[in-house]
Amino acid sequence: MAATVLTGNLSGNQTFTYTNNTGGNVRFITEYFSAGVNASNNYVGTFGFGNGTTSGTNWVQWDLFDLNYAGKHITPPPTLGNHFPNEIMLSDGDRVTWVVANVTFTGGRKPAYNFLVIPENA
Repeated sequence: MAATVLTGNLSGNQTFTYTNNTGGNVRFITEYFSAGVNASNNYVGTFGFGNGTTSGTNWVQWDLFDLNYAGKHITPPPTLGNHFPNEIMLSDGDRVTWVVANVTFTGGRKPAYNFLVIPENA
């Protein structure tokens, strides 16, 4: 199976989900990620991965705030916290979920992403 590129933008109250259904492991690589810019400079959503429920076990999740951005070749300014890994290993059935809060994004700076999914050959 070939690599898959996932690219797009999200608006308030939308969710991005990728579920690994390849039958094997995949590398989920964040080439570019921006949580967006909200007028309140506050909480704008959550990002997590695993195979459990978002509030249960087998799930890793963190909050996202204005100006959170990351990528394989992007270094956020040191004043921004809440960094997350640029590469996540997912086993079959694992998923990545990004829930965008119901907020208004300013200046056309909506959440944006460019993810790369690469299947691992056994």
